[in-house]
Amino acid sequence: MSWKLGLSPRTPRTAAQWVVRLNAGQLSARDRAALDVWLSARPGRRAEFDHAKAIWALAPRLAESPAMRAELAVGRSRPPRALWPALPIGAALAVGLLLVATNLFGGRVYETPVGGRQTAQLADGSTIWLNTDTRIRVRLGARQRQVALERGEAFFKVAHDQARPFVVAVDGRRVVVTGTQFDVRRQGEGVEVAVVEGHVRIERAATASATEARLSAGDDAHFASRLAAPKIVRAAAVARRSAWRRGEIDLDDVSLAEAVEEINRYSATKIVIDRPDLAGLSLSGVFRTGDIDGFLFAVRQIYGIQDHRQGQQILLDRPQG
Repeated sequence: MSWKLGLSPRTPRTAAQWVVRLNAGQLSARDRAALDVWLSARPGRRAEFDHAKAIWALAPRLAESPAMRAELAVGRSRPPRALWPALPIGAALAVGLLLVATNLFGGRVYETPVGGRQTAQLADGSTIWLNTDTRIRVRLGARQRQVALERGEAFFKVAHDQARPFVVAVDGRRVVVTGTQFDVRRQGEGVEVAVVEGHVRIERAATASATEARLSAGDDAHFASRLAAPKIVRAAAVARRSAWRRGEIDLDDVSLAEAVEEINRYSATKIVIDRPDLAGLSLSGVFRTGDIDGFLFAVRQIYGIQDHRQGQQILLDRPQG
């Protein structure tokens, strides 16, 4: 007996099915009305729906769990009715959503290590550049081109295709375009989107694809958290954000703390500011990614800061006396 999870054209009947439909970008106006009816039809459904959304948001991290990988392997080889009774309800829902997510984003995975970069040429003519410590999952469908940015940063040059929108899913949000150039970065709980060319639309996936922001070339949007409203600025040097594609870090009047955070992204050896009064010092310059020695030389020359190694860390301090 074989089985396959996928999207059904019928109206979803469970919280998990509704969440899958939301994140697949296939909600029509009729679907949204049906979702409202479904949520209000029975007490507790909204809580089920919120729970399913929370698990979906955790899916990329859950998928890395050895235990969950084992359940997924079982789930692919036998029908779901044989799997669900053996699991607690929360785990069963997580496995179900992960299996559907695998179906939705089951295309090719691209991944870089710390300090690495990679260029992915897609069959539709689009190009994706992956920065350090980045993982994406790409699926080119008949009606939509989908990329899940699971961690890190990527720059997208999207081939125009009006019939097939290009959607980047990142931490509960969707960046939707038909053809443009833009950079997307996951940073802690935040997300940044910088547009170099064209336009993008940003949607919050958990609210029935409601448009949260529209960006044009030169716009830089920062979302501090999953629920935060976007902070959008017009940046004269948005192109500086993608200097990493040339193997460079372009810093323009940033604090030493911000500079160290950026330098640390590209190396297993981490710089640590050992004195709080150094963190606010201003720094500008262009550095090679991974070139810690060049960065340390610059801060020594500019501010007379000393550095000393301690295991996998390099501590920054003021000179004695």
